[in-house]
Amino acid sequence: MAVGTKWKLLFTALYLAVFASQVPWLCGQMLHKTELFGTDFTIFWAGWSLVLEGRARELYDLAAQREVQHAIMHGVEFPGGIVPFLHPPHAALVMAPLALLPRTAATWLWTAIQIALLARFARSLSARAASRADRTCCSRRWRSSWRAGGGGSSPASPRPWGRWPS
Repeated sequence: MAVGTKWKLLFTALYLAVFASQVPWLCGQMLHKTELFGTDFTIFWAGWSLVLEGRARELYDLAAQREVQHAIMHGVEFPGGIVPFLHPPHAALVMAPLALLPRTAATWLWTAIQIALLARFARSLSARAASRADRTCCSRRWRSSWRAGGGGSSPASPRPWGRWPS
């Protein structure tokens, strides 16, 4: 098995292990809906709701956010009152259609989107790590070949025709 493939498998296994360790917590959060009120999802939901209600100008108005969060959370508040939506406006605009769904369905869809993005990131990162491992390995082979008098003629050599010109 090539070195790059080993690294790719290692990083993929690492990310899957990290994800698997979070599955029980995620399921617990999803099954106990009252605990979902204290998450970032509520902040996004409030921003999306303001946009869908035609109140996009109030996106950063704390009174409007307090009103929407209070309604969403059925009177329950975050510790310390309100957690404001501080994200850029496009974060509320692009995902606003999720506020059209029932909260539980939107939460599941939001979670699925986050998991898909995490998987995409993990795949990209493991591919990058494998590529870097290949380059490092090839670089080491070339240096050891050069030191051994091979003149850099290893398969990974930038000068496959032999020694450096004198």
